[in-house]
Amino acid sequence: MTKLTAALPDANAVYAATDPLITAWRSFNEPVMADGMIDNRRHILSGFNVHDAWRDQEIGAVARLLKQCQKLPWRS
Repeated sequence: MTKLTAALPDANAVYAATDPLITAWRSFNEPVMADGMIDNRRHILSGFNVHDAWRDQEIGAVARLLKQCQKLPWRS
């Protein structure tokens, strides 16, 4: 998050600063953390009005996160 906020408001710099972290979480078998970062990044960029369009990576992350939410115990 520190790298993300330091790169604001430059969206390209934010993506460049956070993509290695997302890749690392996936390599450590932490897909929910990776998808959460992708979604948080999208929210933050939207808040700074520098999120021009949804990326395929963001659509996939949100879809997977919603699927994970359906598995939560209080959702049954």
